[in-house]
Amino acid sequence: MAAKSNPQDLSKSATERISRAKIDQLYSTVRLAIKWAGILGAAYIAKEAIIAFAGKSSSLLVQMAFSLFANLNFTVSITLTGCAKLWALRERRLRRRKVEQMQDRIRELETRIDPRRSSSGLLRDGKTNPADTERS
Repeated sequence: MAAKSNPQDLSKSATERISRAKIDQLYSTVRLAIKWAGILGAAYIAKEAIIAFAGKSSSLLVQMAFSLFANLNFTVSITLTGCAKLWALRERRLRRRKVEQMQDRIRELETRIDPRRSSSGLLRDGKTNPADTERS
């Protein structure tokens, strides 16, 4: 049995790789769950439609099925939009955190190439400096 390593014993890059792998695994799991939820939902709706129409033919039932599908379609699209928004906000937060972590190293490398280099004026997390957005 291998001894568990203490997260503090890992290098910074190893910790970042583990964190990135965990996030990637979470996204893969969520994508798979959404895919199978859609497949199972479509199968359930198809089963209910077949049961409802078995031996019957009614324009009212057809209209109700189309109405249900339209409502379901709207609900799914709103849900997916919300999920995409949450994913985008999470990605932006991760990107800003990574930019802030790398800021000192980037400055060091840039000044090593050109010691007279001036700063772009961006904040440490990569956002535009508020003074740059003010119009004179």
